[in-house]
Amino acid sequence: MRELTEEQKRELEQLATIRDEDIDLSEMPEITDFTGFERGPISEILQRRRDRTRGLKSTPPNPVPAKAKRIA
Repeated sequence: MRELTEEQKRELEQLATIRDEDIDLSEMPEITDFTGFERGPISEILQRRRDRTRGLKSTPPNPVPAKAKRIA
């Protein structure tokens, strides 16, 4: 991974000072209802990797491909 530029560092420092209350989320409301969501293949891959590093037997991959679901 490459080093951040000075401009990127300054921008990150500025963003870190913003309070959560001051961030405008009106165009992307918070999702609080996760009904119908399915775990995707990435989370399964990460879980198998964690199991391997801990010496646990991995669970087999989900045979049904995950489907993205839109709530809105």
